[in-house]
Amino acid sequence: MVGSISFSWPAPVAVLGRRSCFILHLTLLLPAMRASGQLIRSPLDCQKTCLCTSNIISCSMKTLTNVPNPLPQNTAVLDLSFNSITRLHAEWTSIGLNRLQSLLLSNNNLTFLSSEAFVNVRMLRYLDLSSNGLRLLDEYIFEPLEQLEVLLLYNNHISEIDRSAFSGLSCLQRLYLSHNQITRIPLELVKERGRLENLRLLDVSSNRIKTLPLDEIRVLPARIKNGVYFHNNPLTCSCELYELVARWELRELSPSTDFKSSHTCMIPVFTVSIMSMCSGHLLYFNICQISQNNHLLHFIICSLLFCLLLYCSCSS
Repeated sequence: MVGSISFSWPAPVAVLGRRSCFILHLTLLLPAMRASGQLIRSPLDCQKTCLCTSNIISCSMKTLTNVPNPLPQNTAVLDLSFNSITRLHAEWTSIGLNRLQSLLLSNNNLTFLSSEAFVNVRMLRYLDLSSNGLRLLDEYIFEPLEQLEVLLLYNNHISEIDRSAFSGLSCLQRLYLSHNQITRIPLELVKERGRLENLRLLDVSSNRIKTLPLDEIRVLPARIKNGVYFHNNPLTCSCELYELVARWELRELSPSTDFKSSHTCMIPVFTVSIMSMCSGHLLYFNICQISQNNHLLHFIICSLLFCLLLYCSCSS
């Protein structure tokens, strides 16, 4: 009969073994944890996680949950798109990146921006926060970015924008806010008081804006009008709105000519007969007058049930 041999560890050693195993598992979790209130960061790995060139760091589509650190001080472009970074804390970079000009954070399901998220990247010129889960923009959130020229915030869930959210962006030229849940057009950005002097494009298309401050839009400088995009919003039909869009088309302003078929307005069901026509005009607009004679115009008239593309020749 073959004998059996068994081994037994002394109690203290067995306990130590279990503790060592427990410590090992905790170590695996460290990148996602905080110690003493500070974020534990994953190290930058230019061999496995990121692609690193002279001054470009590309970590796109690497399932990252936080920003690798430390980053080279000469980084000019940092691509963190298509990851799982849901929160951008104040200490997301451990050093000041004074040469960073482009930061790409799109498609991360980002839901939180610290009020100090951009204090260490003050020289940014291009910031892409599109296609995330942002819901509000707090006061002075972008104030440190005095050199920023392009800000992409489209395709989020933004419904609240503090009136000071874009304060300090004196160099901003293009602001993309389309495909959100915004209910008003932030004209304070282009009006005389507190306006952004260099802003040339403000895109608030495909939101939830029902009314426009038409009187304020009419008196905007031509350079601003040529860059205010508000198509694909549930605007309420009115002769004033019709006249504004028609005039912009006559002047060949980009927001009208670039998206002719997307300028829509809503007519409450049963308020007017959608089929009632008068000299080529929908009855709802048969009293509208345009200053240009015999010029072919078109407008999309939408009810809650269907849309009708209307071509008409208007005269004063």
